[in-house]
Amino acid sequence: MSRTARGRRVATVLTVLSLTAAFAIPEAPDLHAQTGRPSGEPGVKLAIGDYGIGLGDVLRLNGLRINISDDRLERINGVNITFWKPGDHVGGEVNGLALGLVSPGAARLRGISAGLAATVADDELRGIHVGGLAAVSGGRSSGLLVGGLATVSERRLRGVGLGGLAVVSEGGLDGVSLGGLAVVGDGPVRGLAAGGLAVVGTGSVKGIAAGGLAVVSEGDVYGVAAGGLAVVSQGDLRGLTFGGLATVADGSLTGIGAGGLAVVSSGSLTGLGAGGLAVVANNDLRGLALAGLAVDAGGTVQGAAAAAYKIKAFEFRGFAATVGWSDLGSMTGFAVAGYNRIGHQRGLAIGLYNSADRLDGVQIGLLNRAGNNGRFRYLPLLNAHF
Repeated sequence: MSRTARGRRVATVLTVLSLTAAFAIPEAPDLHAQTGRPSGEPGVKLAIGDYGIGLGDVLRLNGLRINISDDRLERINGVNITFWKPGDHVGGEVNGLALGLVSPGAARLRGISAGLAATVADDELRGIHVGGLAAVSGGRSSGLLVGGLATVSERRLRGVGLGGLAVVSEGGLDGVSLGGLAVVGDGPVRGLAAGGLAVVGTGSVKGIAAGGLAVVSEGDVYGVAAGGLAVVSQGDLRGLTFGGLATVADGSLTGIGAGGLAVVSSGSLTGLGAGGLAVVANNDLRGLALAGLAVDAGGTVQGAAAAAYKIKAFEFRGFAATVGWSDLGSMTGFAVAGYNRIGHQRGLAIGLYNSADRLDGVQIGLLNRAGNNGRFRYLPLLNAHF
């Protein structure tokens, strides 16, 4: 047989073998059909129905889902593990345990989640959520949230929020909030709140609030509030408040207010006010006022007041004591001062010099003046008129 004929025979045999092999080898298995997932769904589901194990972007699963980076998700009940940050459109919810080497994320995380960098939910964080840098919710939050640097919720946070630097909520805070630098609620702050520098609420602050520098509220402050420099309320202060420099209320102060320099109320003050330099109430003062320098009330004082330099009130009812001078529109009770200047005196005044435009009582001092006492208007030691 010639070489040419031999070559043609070999080619024919190879052709026949290749055609036979093509028809004999079965087709690749249809993973869609065997795994039970709908055609077009990303990822691989090793499950019976929706129960089992999912690899990749499996949309729905009851069991264990493992993915490099979550980008598509509808609902996972069980455990979801991811190794990278979520995609821009991850969506869906995880109910159970969500773990991320960088950051677990979904629209809603309910249960427990933890990420070395962060844990992030677009709509809701509910349960226990820990992020090495931050725990962030684009909606409401409830449970325990811990962020190495910050815990942030765009709606109300209910429960416990811990942030190495700050706890911030755009919808207010209910529960316990502790921030290394600040606790900020764009709304009411209720419960226990403490910030290394400040606690700030755009609404009311109710409960216990402590700021290394200040506690500031655009509304009322109810409960116990302490600021290294100041406690400031644009509304009322009610309860126990202490500011290293000042306690200030744009409204009324009720309870105990103390300030290293001053206690100031734009309204009335009811209870105890103690200021290193001054206690000031633009309206009435009821209770006890103690000041290193001055007590000043624009309305009526009912109770007792003591200051080193001056006590001033439109009307005073009770006991007033100062080393300096008292300036009282009217007084009913007892006043002791170096100089008592009183419009209408009802009661007893003791001082070096006592002066009353109208006296219905007794003056004891080196010199006493009673404007309504006729020829005995000025008398040494004692003056009286009834």
